[in-house]
Amino acid sequence: KSDSGDGLLGVQMGGTTNASSSVPTELTVPLVLYLGLSILRAIDLGCTNLAMQYINYPAKTLMKSSRVVFTMLFGVLISRKRYRPIDYFIVFAMVVGLGLFMHADANSSAVFDLAGVLMLTVSLLCDGAISNVSETIMSKFGVGQDEFIFRMYSIALGAITLAAIVKGDFTEGFLWLFQPGAYDELD
Repeated sequence: KSDSGDGLLGVQMGGTTNASSSVPTELTVPLVLYLGLSILRAIDLGCTNLAMQYINYPAKTLMKSSRVVFTMLFGVLISRKRYRPIDYFIVFAMVVGLGLFMHADANSSAVFDLAGVLMLTVSLLCDGAISNVSETIMSKFGVGQDEFIFRMYSIALGAITLAAIVKGDFTEGFLWLFQPGAYDELD
């Protein structure tokens, strides 16, 4: 006898389980898809955070505002979506406006270092791919958004934690949490 979602593994893996053994017998969404998207999400978050070492917040905000361009691009390439001409015009107008704003701000408050811009571009490419592949997977496998996001971010959390451990930031951050005193007093 099989019951969907029995046991902890059945709930976490999204498959059906054998009631007597609580071992998944089938997966709804292949784990490799979650792994791939989770790795892309980890790269996305990592690049966004690392970019902040090379650019300031106004520059990041301007760059991230162009997210719709990458989502639309990958929508055409991955999901074979067709957009109306007005949609392309709106995105084009937005890009021109952002470009003008970035150019005008380049000599003032926003800091645009090439390394930071490249990292944010990689982040936006990952985000565009993730958005479209996620939508395709959810519709193909009938997975709800909450369930899908929970699984993807759980795996991404594992990947980011592993990277922090390898880099040495995890231990340093964990030890910092237990230092006495207020934030202002610690450095």
